[in-house]
Amino acid sequence: MFELPWFIITVVGCLLVGFFVTIYLMRRKGYKPTPNYRALFIIGIAIIVVGMSGKNIPLSGLGLIYMAIGLFNRKKWGEQTKWRDLPPAMRRFKIGIIIVLGLLVVLGVVFYLLQMYH
Repeated sequence: MFELPWFIITVVGCLLVGFFVTIYLMRRKGYKPTPNYRALFIIGIAIIVVGMSGKNIPLSGLGLIYMAIGLFNRKKWGEQTKWRDLPPAMRRFKIGIIIVLGLLVVLGVVFYLLQMYH
């Protein structure tokens, strides 16, 4: 019989082993990652919102920590590429992502309203 807890433990274990092997191989080749503090700031804001909407104070605190780390290292954010400086292929790709995400938001609102009034 299929036991779900052992399956989940096996999948998580395989993912962890893969993660650590990837890190080991990257460091062996001399790759030194640099933190993206702007991304930490944006992720922190998103986590705060999720924590507040779910009434989860520790999650909001974690978001506040991420946001503070990103904000304290604002000078290390670096220059962002302007829209006009992007190659046409990258512009089309980003427009496609914006359209898909916008459609997902609209669908989420529609399904929420259908569930609420049904």
